[in-house]
Amino acid sequence: MAEPRKIVLILGNGFDLDLNLKTRYQDFWESDFCPKDYPAPLIHHLNQCWPDNRDAVKWYDLENELMKYYMDMASPYDPKDFITDEEKEFLTIFEPYKWDYGMYNDKVDVVQSLVDKRVILVANKVIRQLYVPYKEDLSQSPVWRDRMALQLIKEGLCKYLEALKYEREARDTVAYQVLQFLAVEGEEKCSVAIYSFNYTNVKHFVYSAKDTIPIICTVAAVMAKS
Repeated sequence: MAEPRKIVLILGNGFDLDLNLKTRYQDFWESDFCPKDYPAPLIHHLNQCWPDNRDAVKWYDLENELMKYYMDMASPYDPKDFITDEEKEFLTIFEPYKWDYGMYNDKVDVVQSLVDKRVILVANKVIRQLYVPYKEDLSQSPVWRDRMALQLIKEGLCKYLEALKYEREARDTVAYQVLQFLAVEGEEKCSVAIYSFNYTNVKHFVYSAKDTIPIICTVAAVMAKS
């Protein structure tokens, strides 16, 4: 008796996108789960790489940008802080919820520079209510803040992926139909294996025979569940 036909399906992020899942790094970076306001040189670098006109960026590879950032650093690692000494001095005396730049007199330019760098955030644009969300961390070294930024990126990405919504409209996509076909084929006619390079749970879309199909996750997928 002949062995059953073998089918191997290798999934990349295009598969998730066809399922209407917002799994691009751009989607994560624009979400509330991303620490894009954290005052670390690394975050400043990523914000500079990703301009306000993000639609013009066809592909933003966060993993490669992280690698590039650290590879470009001098050895031993010593990142250049994007907060100047004058700004640091001002932040030590800054009190939250001041109402107007004018209250700082000769420090107006310093305040504006910190607002531009997103170190000071504007809570109310009408009355210019200001605050520093990470004031204690700003007293730490740039290296310390970069390490914290990496941890916040990982935690934020995991929470973002856990919060993704699986829409019923996904059943009309080619990706969904392929999964359903393989679920049936894997049970009746073929030997099926799925290798996923994605962050999302493929089994969510395979309603029939989903336990009979081996789905091998990569490090990326495992990270999303860690």
